[in-house]
Amino acid sequence: MLESVYDDKVDVVCIQEPYIDFRDTSRANPHCNETITLIIINVYFNQEHDRTLVILHDYMKWAAEQPQQQCECTYYIILGDFNRHSPAWDEAHNKHLFTRPNLDAADALLRFMADCDMRMALPRYIPTLRSFSTENLTRPDNVWVSAELLPRTDHCEVLPELQPPKTDHFPIITEVCLRFDVQEIEPRRNFRMTDWKEFNKILSREFTLLGQPVEYSAGEKDQFIVKLGAFMDTIQHVVEQEVPLSRPTPYSKHWWS
Repeated sequence: MLESVYDDKVDVVCIQEPYIDFRDTSRANPHCNETITLIIINVYFNQEHDRTLVILHDYMKWAAEQPQQQCECTYYIILGDFNRHSPAWDEAHNKHLFTRPNLDAADALLRFMADCDMRMALPRYIPTLRSFSTENLTRPDNVWVSAELLPRTDHCEVLPELQPPKTDHFPIITEVCLRFDVQEIEPRRNFRMTDWKEFNKILSREFTLLGQPVEYSAGEKDQFIVKLGAFMDTIQHVVEQEVPLSRPTPYSKHWWS
């Protein structure tokens, strides 16, 4: 499955019930693209209890109280195997799953998502699992995104043809548009690479063109400012002529790191 994922198209792979080999290990793609920060929560809900929902509720409450989360651009994606069945997403032929306990568990999940202003990104009635024993198609998996993120969700779909080995779940592909304006890097002068001998030679020559130094009295402020401006313009002209521009490396660290 991971070998079929193209590095230039996929940023995050969230695995539910991954294949475990005889060494009790799984596989992961070491490549990771740098992207803007999202809070992505990959969950598994046990069918017998709601302890995962309680933990998730406590985390979301804690996160909302953090100073760095108090901005309008904080988005969440909550996805995984919820093991919950409801007419809100399951097909009608699975009505045998709509028992009172199952519906109560699904309602608790729906109330939590509503409180967190989350929206279901995967369209309803799309199955995400084919049972090995009965071949029945059900919808235990789901993808929820922040309401502000839903318009940026280009598509969310199930790909049964890419079903990994030894699992009855189907892969779910979600594409979210997170384009943002890239700040242009302002070129800087590389004074370390300057030929200072040549720089001083040219600067001395340019200063001679300004004439001899003049002593100004207190009443000649305007003349002094004009002369000072010409002096500074000469220095700037020589800097632009003799000091090369630096080439910032893409591996340089940000100033806050």
